[in-house]
Amino acid sequence: MLFAAGLGTRLKPITDFIPKALVEVNGEPILGYQIRRLATFGFTTIVVNVHHHAEKVIAYLSSLEIPGVEVLISNESDQLLDTGGGLWKVANLLSGNEPFLVHNVDILSNINLAEVYHQHAQSQVLASLVVSNRPSSRRFLFNADGLLRGWENVNTNEKKLPCSEVENLVAAAFSGIHIVNPAIFNHHSQLGAFSIVDVYLSLCCQFSIHALNLSNSMILDIGTLPKLEEANRLVSEGVL
Repeated sequence: MLFAAGLGTRLKPITDFIPKALVEVNGEPILGYQIRRLATFGFTTIVVNVHHHAEKVIAYLSSLEIPGVEVLISNESDQLLDTGGGLWKVANLLSGNEPFLVHNVDILSNINLAEVYHQHAQSQVLASLVVSNRPSSRRFLFNADGLLRGWENVNTNEKKLPCSEVENLVAAAFSGIHIVNPAIFNHHSQLGAFSIVDVYLSLCCQFSIHALNLSNSMILDIGTLPKLEEANRLVSEGVL
């Protein structure tokens, strides 16, 4: 699933007129860039949620033809559902026996997504979170075994520590890329708008939610104008 429904407020004034998903990187909308990249790793069914300027995203997707790839649209025009609500809205499309990949549309990386998916599929964990040691104000907290045990906001000093294990936790920044077993839908029944982060924190004491630390990979959040400029340079140079 590609999360593409965000308002893109940090990319204003560009996103006053077009949705974040259609902001261009090296001459191509990032949504098209991401779908093509997912296709190279063997993903053949991709769900895209839409909200801000939804009609423009839908029109773009209707004109996008990538052989062997089916794109399904989850329309959140009436209500932006956040990451958790967006997933649960399409649970019927993601359920089954196979894990599914979740990817923010505005995250560019050189990560081998097929390898990450395979690594998760060989494990027994409920979800694998791709993280790195890059600077971030909001971070997940993991124990020595790489299991999720909490979350913190370093700007506000807010911490969420749902488990009894609170000592010697290691912080890492979430990339917005995760692989999830559809069994997660059996353990949380909330509807409406909510964050997948809160779901993970509510389940992590009972189920294994694991860190995949890929600090050696390049992970770029293009949610701001300076980062967008950097992304244009890196893509044009073939780095991403």
